[in-house]
Amino acid sequence: MPNYTDVGDFIGADPQGVFAFDTSYRPTPLKCAFYGIKEMGNAQRGNNIMNDIIFENLTRILKMQKQIIIFMHKRAETYNTAVELVDILQAKGEKFKHLFDCENSWKVKKEVEASRND
Repeated sequence: MPNYTDVGDFIGADPQGVFAFDTSYRPTPLKCAFYGIKEMGNAQRGNNIMNDIIFENLTRILKMQKQIIIFMHKRAETYNTAVELVDILQAKGEKFKHLFDCENSWKVKKEVEASRND
């Protein structure tokens, strides 16, 4: 990841503890995918399509008991995407809820709400 220092800053890591490793170092290789859509006429429709794509891939990966991290272009976009994914989850009902259970969910919610959305 060429901007690993930016990512470290984004997640609040101590700069001295931010490192980049190539794939040969990891016992389990990382997989990276880029998704984009081309919705020329309606930005909200394009956003909804992208969130559906993210949600489908997110649930597929969680069903395999793997972890996932989603990067967006801006911090505010990251926050909005997270909120929209929660809305999608609530709309889909209990079918997927167990995949998103987190023992520290209250802490995560508090941290997200306190984040600057620049």
